[in-house]
Amino acid sequence: MKTRVHLPIVGLITPPSAHAAAVAASKTVIASEGPAEPGAHALDWLGDAIVAVEARMPRPRPAGCVEGCAYCCHLKVIASPPEIIHLARHLRATRSAAELTALLDAIRAVDRSTRHATTSERLALRIPCPLLVDGRCSAYEARPLHCAGANAYDPEDCHRAFDTPDRDLPVAFYTPQAQLADVIGAGISRASFENGQVGAMLELVAALVTILEDPTVEDRWLRGEDAFAAARDRELEALIAAQMNAANAPRG
Repeated sequence: MKTRVHLPIVGLITPPSAHAAAVAASKTVIASEGPAEPGAHALDWLGDAIVAVEARMPRPRPAGCVEGCAYCCHLKVIASPPEIIHLARHLRATRSAAELTALLDAIRAVDRSTRHATTSERLALRIPCPLLVDGRCSAYEARPLHCAGANAYDPEDCHRAFDTPDRDLPVAFYTPQAQLADVIGAGISRASFENGQVGAMLELVAALVTILEDPTVEDRWLRGEDAFAAARDRELEALIAAQMNAANAPRG
């Protein structure tokens, strides 16, 4: 059983401070438990951050998310390598060999249709996550931060947006929850890079195919190899490259 490592929150919680806290917490865990272990703490850290921010910025109304509402489980999900490793360990520990084989077949089928799809393309496909079973996440306790950050005040907003993806309808949600999930994931990624592993963010489905098909992936990633290279999120990397090019462009 893992030792609870709290997110070191000092003062007001903001996206930059949450990112810095996630880097610091990840380094603590890496030093004491190992490079992949921040993935096992990620949801706890998001919980710490949400409690802190809600004390200062209460939700204007309760979240409308309920068990069985799974519109967000059709969206593109990205995750850091430690989150993927934690999820894969969970799947291997909770499935029989036959169940894991069937699940991998389902993951492969989704991957064939979604690999390298952009966020908008993934939404338009309306293909459910292969971990979704009877409207519920079958790996909820090990889900990525990106999933835990998804929320909405009114499920009908999600329903309308899901039914008409071409219209880009707005969905009202508690913004800090989604922001904190993103920056904590980015903090885990940053700590991985600083420790000598490749922390690039990954497409969830593609990364699960990668690690469940090849049992050597985790060890190779721990040794500093780019073992998840085929699952790296091209959309995010293109966005980061464009931002860097814009920042480095001559001015005047």
